[in-house]
Amino acid sequence: SDRKEAIERLDAALRETVLDGVETLIPLHRKILREPDFVNRKITISYLEDHNFR
Repeated sequence: SDRKEAIERLDAALRETVLDGVETLIPLHRKILREPDFVNRKITISYLEDHNFR
């Protein structure tokens, strides 16, 4: 599907991104991309509050 392909492409781009000298949210975004509720479109306004991404 288009969504699955977009998620895979974004994950690949984030995996290849290198930024030296600054902290980024790339690891968080990669976790979200692999989280089943996100993958299955079970997202609500409280999604980040409902999931512990630490």
